[in-house]
Amino acid sequence: MTSAIVLAAWGLPASMLLSVFAIRHATHRRMLDLPGKRRSHDQPTPRGGGIAPVLVVLAGGAWLMMQDPQTTYSLALCLCGFAAVAGIGWMDDHRPLSPAIRLVVHLGAAVMAYIALCGTPETGLQVALAA
Repeated sequence: MTSAIVLAAWGLPASMLLSVFAIRHATHRRMLDLPGKRRSHDQPTPRGGGIAPVLVVLAGGAWLMMQDPQTTYSLALCLCGFAAVAGIGWMDDHRPLSPAIRLVVHLGAAVMAYIALCGTPETGLQVALAA
């Protein structure tokens, strides 16, 4: 419980501060989503602000792995997938990528999470088949 309190107390202000820098970066580079039929905003909105909470979650995950070495493998695998999806999103915010590239990265991240949650690929397959 103490770990969760420490992470929450540390993570929220860190995420807010990093968001300010991410939004400044996006505004400076003119990375803006313009209003349109398929957009939920009515004024130009900076892209890429989501990188701030991603960095905080990755830092928090690294800290948690140091606190409980037994969870290192599973947590590291989940965080790698999380970082890959966030990274491909960040790259896509800077310059559009093909949907195929994004799909491959998302599928790879899903496989990493599946292995982390279900064990080895063989064990995960057995769990999936038994369900």
